[in-house]
Formats: sequence, structure tokens, C-alpha cells
Amino acid sequence: PVRGWNGARCTGNRGGQKADQNDFLRALTTADVVHVLAHGDEGSLVDIGVTADSLEAFLCSNEDRLRASLVVFSSCLVGQELIIPLVRRGVTVIAPRTELHWDVLIGLFTRFYYHLFPGTVSQGITIAEAYRRALQRLPLDLLNEPYTSNELDNIVVYGDPSMCFRYSW
Repeated sequence: PVRGWNGARCTGNRGGQKADQNDFLRALTTADVVHVLAHGDEGSLVDIGVTADSLEAFLCSNEDRLRASLVVFSSCLVGQELIIPLVRRGVTVIAPRTELHWDVLIGLFTRFYYHLFPGTVSQGITIAEAYRRALQRLPLDLLNEPYTSNELDNIVVYGDPSMCFRYSW
């Protein structure tokens, strides 16, 4: 699914239906934070049909409408072809460099968002700090898996890790 967060609501996952390329591209113009959970490869997000070419074309024609400031790919793999066009336009991207186990992705990003958006008011915790806190609070059973440490080393923040969000509900 593609989830877009703009302070109070999510967009993109229409009642459990599978998100597609249009949902992802629309989220880039309507949400501050876009989280993508999809299978990826070097040049595309396979599950939702986004290719490097379609992303670049969309960004070129909608550059003035781009709202997303953080895009998180919790995919098994995301190629540079999808990351670089976003970062060039000022979007911070979190993405894996290699294939990852789903339990690592779910464990990490559940805690990441918990720290990035801790409640009804946030006074601006940075992405880097939220990520550090999420790593510190991963469950021991996950940390004891032989693959976990190598996989965590392959999740990269591209762009500005000092970015923070301020909001109140």
C-alpha cells in the first residue's frame, strides 16, 4: 500500500484495495510523508507499477505541485533510479540498498513513526533522531536474528536527516 500522511488523514489505500502508480504519484502532491510498502527492483516498484521513467516524467510536469518532504520505501529493494529524482527536488528518502526481510522493515518503521510522530503534538524531532531511537528499541528476538544487523546497515537516509516535522492536532 501507499500511505500519505498530511497531518490528519491517509490517502492512497482505497479501503484495502491494492494501490497503484496513480495513488503513489498523487500522494507525492497531497501528503507531507509518503510511505510505500511494495516489492521493488533496480528500476521500479513492481507491485504498483512505478518505473524510473514514469516517476521522472511525473516530477518534471508536477514539480511546482510536489508536496512530499519525506518518502519512505519499505520495499525489499529500491534502485537509485527512483531515489535520485526525488532527492534532486528536495525530498528526503529512506530506502534499503539491498533486499530486506519484512520483519526487519515492519519492526523498524513501526518504531520510527512512533518516534517521529509521538502523539498529538510534535515540536520537531529530526528524522535522524527518530531513526536512532527506533534502532535502540527493536525487540531482542529481532536483533538476535543473524540477518538483522546486516540489513539494518543497508537502510539509508538520502537527503536531509536533520529535517523535522512540527504539528499539532
